[in-house]
Amino acid sequence: MYIGPIARRYAKALLAYATECKAEAKVYEQVFTLCSTLARVDDLQRALLNPVLERTAKVSLLRTASGGEFHPVCERFIELVFQQHRERYLLFILASFIALYRREKGIYVGQLITAVPLDKATEEHLRTMVTQAVKGTVEFNVQVDQELLGGFILQLDNQRMDASVKGQLRQLKAELMK
Repeated sequence: MYIGPIARRYAKALLAYATECKAEAKVYEQVFTLCSTLARVDDLQRALLNPVLERTAKVSLLRTASGGEFHPVCERFIELVFQQHRERYLLFILASFIALYRREKGIYVGQLITAVPLDKATEEHLRTMVTQAVKGTVEFNVQVDQELLGGFILQLDNQRMDASVKGQLRQLKAELMK
């Protein structure tokens, strides 16, 4: 069975319900946390698929993984997923919800790789510049890679801007090799 349509259908329903309840931001935050945890912790995925565990125990595990308490919209949605025996698709449903929410709210996800850790002011300045350029909200995943030697690499959707010393040296080498 193809998972995409199932995940998208449930994600659309969750987004519509959260919007109707005016709780989409809180639901997004909890779904993002839960999705990240589910993707990282393989044992949690196995526990959800374990037929020996009671549904209440599985929901309790998910509640703990999402930070303690579910918003009532999330609580109802998780219960629906278990009632319909769709727990094996939960990670895909949550990821689809995140993508739908970001598209609806104009949120772009970028990756910022720097040679040294940035102070908050510099990171916020870069975020402001990118936000103005894309006319939306930008979420950065910030990483430090000392091999860049200096500068940064910014990747946003399909675009990549390499302003690193390593990238400039690679480009100079390619030009000299011509």
